Amino acid sequence: VAINRAGAVMVSVNVFYSQDELRYLLNHSQSVAFITEPKFVPVFDAIADDCPGVKVRLCGRAAQDVPGFRLLADAMVDGPCPDAAQPMAQIVYTSGTTSRPKGVLISHHSSILQGHAVAEALGMVDTDRTCIVLPLFHVNAQYIGVLSTLVAGGTIVLIETYSATRFWGQVRRHQCSLISIVPMQLRTMLAQPTDEGDRDHAVRVAFYALPTKDSEWDAFEQRFGVHLVEGYGLTETLGICTCNPLSPAELRRHSIGRTMPGRDIRLLDEQDRPQPCAQSDGTIRRRCVQLDPFQPGAVHHRRRNRLRGRQRGDHSRKAASARSRPSGSYVVWTNQIWKDLCHEPTGRG
Repeated sequence: VAINRAGAVMVSVNVFYSQDELRYLLNHSQSVAFITEPKFVPVFDAIADDCPGVKVRLCGRAAQDVPGFRLLADAMVDGPCPDAAQPMAQIVYTSGTTSRPKGVLISHHSSILQGHAVAEALGMVDTDRTCIVLPLFHVNAQYIGVLSTLVAGGTIVLIETYSATRFWGQVRRHQCSLISIVPMQLRTMLAQPTDEGDRDHAVRVAFYALPTKDSEWDAFEQRFGVHLVEGYGLTETLGICTCNPLSPAELRRHSIGRTMPGRDIRLLDEQDRPQPCAQSDGTIRRRCVQLDPFQPGAVHHRRRNRLRGRQRGDHSRKAASARSRPSGSYVVWTNQIWKDLCHEPTGRG
């Protein structure tokens, strides 16, 4: 928020990045400033000479001077903020599982719209307390947690590190009403000893992503007394595109929900012609989320430096079906895709 108020663009950094990954991100995004804390300084120092564009170096949480960096506290000044001349609020890089990460350009306008859409979908109000434990370099925490809570006027409870032994106690102690978790957290929470106070909490919404076995789903809801509300989205589409209703009567397990406000999900063939929900052999050839160029999903290309307003992905996998039109219908994973995603846990985490 402070970076945007200063009229600049934020580029979030995965704290697990290697030297090579950090070098790529700083140069590809054409970053001119780097803000960090002491434990990450050695990673930057190792590649600093390869990133000549980074002229401003600030370090927070430092008890003493850090060579090559100005302390963040010393750089803080009071005064009016400039107008946000930049249309872009931030660049968020994808995970890069198959190639170099893509830098997704996200505008101020898109961020505000997503905040309002999530707040509406989750019924958020100014008395809500949102517990954020997922990393802020991902859009889940940013848009399910931060922006939607700010839009609703609620309170953010920011937990720096997830601990299976402490998390639920923190949620209860801070009287959080909304949480967002993923399968690793669900499974490690279930692995903890039961407590007579497990169902004594203020949580009314537990947003959830990625498929889970019925046995795990049942065990979690019965033990903790919450309903998991499943949704789906990508960095390229700026957070969630679909979300289940809050009402238990309308919530559909293993469905990623209904189309969110402002989204239009279609199934297209190779010539971009609308197709039925699935081919006769159960294969979806292509999925497209239609976007405005300054809406979520624009991708930063260093060499061409252009915006691409439509993101497509090849989903040529058997036995997937989707229902998103007409409005009010559900999008679901079925058969093999669900089985592939819903794997057995490998450990207690």
